[in-house]
Amino acid sequence: PRDVVRLINVLRATYPSVKDEVNPVDFISIEAIRVFMPKLYDEIRSNQDLLAGASAESGRENTTKQRKTVFETWLELLPEGDRDSAKNLLSLFFPRFGSAFGGARYGNEWLSSWRRQLRACSPDKFPIFFRFALGSDSISKAEINALLEVAGDSKAFGELLLKYAGQIRSDGSSRVRAILEYLQDYTTKDIHAEDIPAIVNTFFDIGDRLLLKCDERGGLFDIGNEIRISWLIYQLLRRVDETTRFEIISSAIDGGSAIAIITHEAVIWGQEHGKFGNEEPNPVEDRTFTAT
Repeated sequence: PRDVVRLINVLRATYPSVKDEVNPVDFISIEAIRVFMPKLYDEIRSNQDLLAGASAESGRENTTKQRKTVFETWLELLPEGDRDSAKNLLSLFFPRFGSAFGGARYGNEWLSSWRRQLRACSPDKFPIFFRFALGSDSISKAEINALLEVAGDSKAFGELLLKYAGQIRSDGSSRVRAILEYLQDYTTKDIHAEDIPAIVNTFFDIGDRLLLKCDERGGLFDIGNEIRISWLIYQLLRRVDETTRFEIISSAIDGGSAIAIITHEAVIWGQEHGKFGNEEPNPVEDRTFTAT
């Protein structure tokens, strides 16, 4: 009972400031490790690169063995009777940890789901679990909710995006880069179907003002915001039938002034039909629009 009271008292102090930004199950478990296994907690806190993120990339045998060796040294910091419990717990919350001991591997396609669920294994959310507050670079759930609430109002939605485009993070990128990535977590069902035209209108109107050079700073394999915007448009249009897609795009082009975004999308739609350098047309069912 004393241990239970001790943990509750700790949670009363640490949880309120991050309750809307972390998965509560993950947070309570990590806080329990902090209280009862402090040496293990220190290793977790200091090794985001080893723990957070997809685990499929660790499929190479040497990488898997190296991680397993490191993780075993962590477990050896604990009394022998606690090691199996700690191992099982960390395997549940960190797929990279579990995969090192023969567990399932999860690819990058899981990252969006983990981020949306505010999981500790998300590289974007991991730091919040250990500093008990949002950093200035973080995108809060409240900010995403605010965007979703005005998604049906093209003017208000655009003003928020432009505000984030003017906010630069410590790595030199803008906050709108992260916003455009985070919004992809919500395109399947959280964005209302009736809001899709307004969102597309926004990108076709002010999208060119979101194409910032600082958001292409990731190197050879990085992408620009035009690609992030394109992914959002593609995901949203796939939720409606082709006739509705055509009506949405026609209206957005007629009222839009983002020439670079409009041209970029037109080229992509042409490439789906084997034009603009794409020799092999996409299967009909994969095209945004049919030839007719």
